[in-house]
Amino acid sequence: IAAEGWYQEMIILPDPSNRDRFYLFHAGITTSYPGLYYTIIDLSYNGGLGKVVQKNIQLHNFPVSDGLAAVKHGNGRDWWIFFRRWDYSNTVYYEYLLTPTGLSGPYVQNIGSTIKSGTTRIKFTKDGKRMIAVDPGNMIEVYDIDRCTGVLSNANIIHPHDSVPPYTNYWSHAVSENGRYLYITSIYNGSNHDTSYLFQFDLQASNVLNSIDTLQTFVRPVVAGLLQRGPDDKIYLSCSMEFND
Repeated sequence: IAAEGWYQEMIILPDPSNRDRFYLFHAGITTSYPGLYYTIIDLSYNGGLGKVVQKNIQLHNFPVSDGLAAVKHGNGRDWWIFFRRWDYSNTVYYEYLLTPTGLSGPYVQNIGSTIKSGTTRIKFTKDGKRMIAVDPGNMIEVYDIDRCTGVLSNANIIHPHDSVPPYTNYWSHAVSENGRYLYITSIYNGSNHDTSYLFQFDLQASNVLNSIDTLQTFVRPVVAGLLQRGPDDKIYLSCSMEFND
């Protein structure tokens, strides 16, 4: 598979026209495999084990941000796929729409802050009404989304780029089942690379940034990692073990 992303560079979505087929979208960041690709897997082959029937179909040839995300269309069948370029000076979101007839797009929107990190991560609330973007440049932004049109609106900058610490390098995030609480990991505090954190923000607070609550502090060799809401709506945190030289 043509992919050289790192942490959130792949998404698997069902084909709206075929229950046995799935699209694997995968991002390439480096010069070896730059761009956005898709591969199709058909589970009707090999006794249900499936096989790849199309591989590495390129949609774009520029490096793609490490943060692919998808949300279901308002019709409850189709899917919107969101991503950004891997660079440090744009306000662009790209979208594709997956329907029973295939892919359409890209649709391009200019909205929100200028990104300053290639690792912009995107997550959606469970009801699909809001999109949250977070990156290591300390940005936290919340958007409304119309799932019928894919249009983003009402960009709310909770934490601007390069804002004053105390906490820096936001790494991963997840949203609670009811859409109220935002959880973010920060992999170090300023010049202190030996401490990482798990934070909670209340998205319904009058001042979301001031609602920050430090749920857990990690000291190296344990480092806070990626967050993901699971099928059971619980939020899972992965950690790594890192040792200084």
